[in-house]
Amino acid sequence: MYAGDPAPLESLHLASWEALAERARTWSSEGKTVVHVVEDDRVQGVIALAAAIRPESREAVDRLKAAGIRVAMLTGDSEDVAAAVAAELGLDEAFAQVLPSTRPGA
Repeated sequence: MYAGDPAPLESLHLASWEALAERARTWSSEGKTVVHVVEDDRVQGVIALAAAIRPESREAVDRLKAAGIRVAMLTGDSEDVAAAVAAELGLDEAFAQVLPSTRPGA
């Protein structure tokens, strides 16, 4: 059984992947993290996870921007999720799919 990011599934060309792709794209564009559950070479389901933006995070961003400071976000999430969160918070920039292994000097 596999549960995770859709990227590896695309290379497997699973039949049920196409049927769920539209739903997954919709959820992703809404800022949700999409997790696929695969068993026996079939996508058994798609789960959407949404992290709530904490009030103190919103307050911190608002205070920094009020002080004239540009605010950026680094996240391991997808481009769509990062863009949705950045838009909701009014961030100046968002960098997505940043993993510890992509850190300079790592």
